[in-house]
Amino acid sequence: MLATSWKECLNLTTVPANQSFFELGGNSLVAVRLINQINTKLNTSLTAGQFQANDTVARLADFIDAQGNNSETLPTLLTPSNKATNNASTLFIIHPIGGHLLSYQRLADQLDSVTLYGLSFPEQYLSQQNVSVEQLASDYLAMIQEVQPQGPYQIGGWSFGGIVAFELANQMMIQGHEVTQCIMIDSYKPSLNDTAQLNEVSIRKYFYADCVGRFPDLNETTTPDFSDEESFSASVCAAFACMIESTVLDTTSITRLFHIYRSNLLAMLNYQPPVLKHLPVVLFTAEQNKHLEFMSYQHPDIATRPCHGWTDCCSPHVHDLHADHYTILQEPSVTLLANKISQLLTKPQGTVVSTNNISLGEFENE
Repeated sequence: MLATSWKECLNLTTVPANQSFFELGGNSLVAVRLINQINTKLNTSLTAGQFQANDTVARLADFIDAQGNNSETLPTLLTPSNKATNNASTLFIIHPIGGHLLSYQRLADQLDSVTLYGLSFPEQYLSQQNVSVEQLASDYLAMIQEVQPQGPYQIGGWSFGGIVAFELANQMMIQGHEVTQCIMIDSYKPSLNDTAQLNEVSIRKYFYADCVGRFPDLNETTTPDFSDEESFSASVCAAFACMIESTVLDTTSITRLFHIYRSNLLAMLNYQPPVLKHLPVVLFTAEQNKHLEFMSYQHPDIATRPCHGWTDCCSPHVHDLHADHYTILQEPSVTLLANKISQLLTKPQGTVVSTNNISLGEFENE
């Protein structure tokens, strides 16, 4: 059944049992469709993280047979098996606003002497209202400690994931754990634009702008119907089908992705980062800010600062990369990013222990 689904989703006549889904041409869009199809056909609750860690037909079949419907409660090991070493440095990376870890596939493949674990958006939060960044960070800390009970910890994330990583570092330090590195990949300090709208229609527009950032060819298709959720999901499906000339996603997949995006967007905009001036923070920024329309909910002052506003809260070391918000995790930029992170995590680090946080009101913005 898995092989048949893979052939259909990848448009292949044969699928080797032991070749990676991503080596066969799979991407995040196709993965979402494939996961949804597997869950429907086998009545499972396979997540993107579980799929990513078992990305061949043979491994995935073994995993489903062994795990059944067990939910994902541990970080997902993203490091390819052929690159795993006992003396590698460990990095825990948080999902972006989309909730899954598929964006980190190329990064995981290219890191050297770094074991990468990923934290996915918990499935149970899909039905919960008002999930907060603090709640996500607390859950992720408990998951991380199942793998690594004590520090020193190295954590990071892209975009929204970097914001959660910052709060995670805060909670680790409050508990007295050492945090030697917090890596934010083109993450912006949350700040709501006074003129931005946060109604259902505007959130659908932000979501679609994010889709266009990931898949620019969507600009060549018809603008979706933003009026209601059902019409929106159907028109987004049609747009992707027009772009790729095949049925990649169904309305169920689009609706689920949108609900995760909406939950994380509202959590982010309701989050006020604490001041952590002694936290070692490295911020990788994208020089080409051509996709900032998807972030029109952000205050324009924050969106245009070279440090993305983080000097209000910490003292980041900023590294500019010749990329935009999305291509920073794609070739060729991701190779340079992986090299820099590998060098950063394999050299001796200083440590930070718990500190007394300063409220934002006590610290003057730059």
